[in-house]
Amino acid sequence: MERLLECKLAGATAVPEEKLPQCHFTHHGLISNTGPRCVKPATNRLSLDRANGSVAITDKAMGRWGNHRRHNIQPHRTKHTGAQQSISLAIGRYTKEFFEDTTIQGLRYIVAANTHPLETLLWAAVTVLASVGAMFVVLRSWEHYVANPTVLSLEKDYRQWSTLFPAVTICFLQNLNHTRARQEIHKMWGNVDDHKMEYYLGFLNTLTNASLYNLHEFERYEKDTTLDKIGDLEDLATKVQNRLQQYDISLMDEETRVKLRPTLSELGLCFTWGSSITHLFAPRNASPPSPSEDLVTPCRYEDLPRGIHVSSLPTDLKLYVHSTDDMPLIPRSKPHWEFRGFEREVYVQHKQTVASPELRRLNPEQRRCLFRDEVKYHQVSSREPTLPFYTYNLCNMACRRRAASRVCGCIPFFYRTLGGGKVCDARGMACLSRFKSNLTENVQCSCYETCELTRYSVESDGAYPLISDYAVSELSVQFFVGIKTFTKTRLRRDVIYSFEDLLVSFGGTVSFFLGCSVLSGLEFAYYFTLRLGCKVWMRHHKKITTRRPAAVQQPSMRVTRSIAAFGTIKSANIPWAQ
Repeated sequence: MERLLECKLAGATAVPEEKLPQCHFTHHGLISNTGPRCVKPATNRLSLDRANGSVAITDKAMGRWGNHRRHNIQPHRTKHTGAQQSISLAIGRYTKEFFEDTTIQGLRYIVAANTHPLETLLWAAVTVLASVGAMFVVLRSWEHYVANPTVLSLEKDYRQWSTLFPAVTICFLQNLNHTRARQEIHKMWGNVDDHKMEYYLGFLNTLTNASLYNLHEFERYEKDTTLDKIGDLEDLATKVQNRLQQYDISLMDEETRVKLRPTLSELGLCFTWGSSITHLFAPRNASPPSPSEDLVTPCRYEDLPRGIHVSSLPTDLKLYVHSTDDMPLIPRSKPHWEFRGFEREVYVQHKQTVASPELRRLNPEQRRCLFRDEVKYHQVSSREPTLPFYTYNLCNMACRRRAASRVCGCIPFFYRTLGGGKVCDARGMACLSRFKSNLTENVQCSCYETCELTRYSVESDGAYPLISDYAVSELSVQFFVGIKTFTKTRLRRDVIYSFEDLLVSFGGTVSFFLGCSVLSGLEFAYYFTLRLGCKVWMRHHKKITTRRPAAVQQPSMRVTRSIAAFGTIKSANIPWAQ
């Protein structure tokens, strides 16, 4: 069905079609060049009924005119491109609003009105350079805080200090008691000939003197299946070792009562005096210390000189001087050798390091040390046994213990005090001997120093032969360990660059370069998080509430003006075809 638009000619005379007013098209509609609004004449688009004086536009012509209007008037753009441009404009306006309102110096001049482009470029360049400079200084301050926030300072008020007398560990060079060893051999293997007796005595001698130094001596017993009868190497070793039943020990302080107690560490079966942790490294069959026994010996500046003298020892030995809250470590701790007929005299100096309480606020990676109660930072996994406390030596022992378990599936019996696990038999000890370098040299242990510790260094060391008129036998073994002078300086670990100093550095740097403060940062965060989210939500909500359903579309074209050449034409609407 054709829809017709009839324009009634009110008293107008017929005008030829070629004399109709010519029109041009814009994106606003049809506009006449010479007169009122009209329809552009075109073939098959405009028909003039001269009989009844009407102008008709057919549906086909209207369709073609609409296509011409869509393709020639509307710009060539997609809906997606228009949305992107709208979002870009909105972001630009919002960023300009932030630049105008922010307290960061320089940004407002970039978007200020009535400024020359060169001035805008100048302020943009200055702001960028200032931001880069601030970022560089801030990163340097952060690196300083992470890598080197502590300092070691010297203290000299030695009259107020209190230190501890060093602990002493002795390990016999011949640790086997032959009488008890023969008894155990008869119990386990029965009556054996002399050749077998010497063979088993050699094995027990290797066992009682076992340490990380002599693991290679177990290789000759690796294929002996008769040694499988031994259930627990530690239990057998403590049964046949030499025991300290008679020895003399004396101190300058006669009120102190101490004794040598058996210990089990990577040095093997030894005896320790003056340590607060001997009960933690004692063999299973050792008796605990009595309450009246003094485990450590404190001393002050006015108490020196002070020393300990031990005599009437049964055999040659190695002597270690170490801290009271630690055990000797191979090869870090150097031994002093002592033989029959000689007395060794060792004087040591103590070097103490203390830590300020503020040091605990830093991470271990920053301060590069751990306190004794910070064992959790050392523990590798939840399945790993937890050390009773943390020291550098104990950390390395635990690391070697893990390495032994990794390469041979068992641990040496002298590492049993560090936690449970499968203890090696003779075959397992021989396996460890092939990986000795992995346990002592090539093992990778990430252990921090202890934040508070006392080191002892040798001031003088000498051995003197015993003479006939000496109070003890010339064949005995004895030694003396003492402190002659009190150290008048000590080290203190302190925080020189705390987190508060870092914040002050950040604030001063940013204020110097950009003239802003911490409120400027909060302002930036507010503008581009909370405020931006609220504006987006409100705009979206407004669109939803104002949108109306478009069930019937409004007319797209309305002719409201008369054509001057034909007289007055009544306005008529052109509804769209349904």
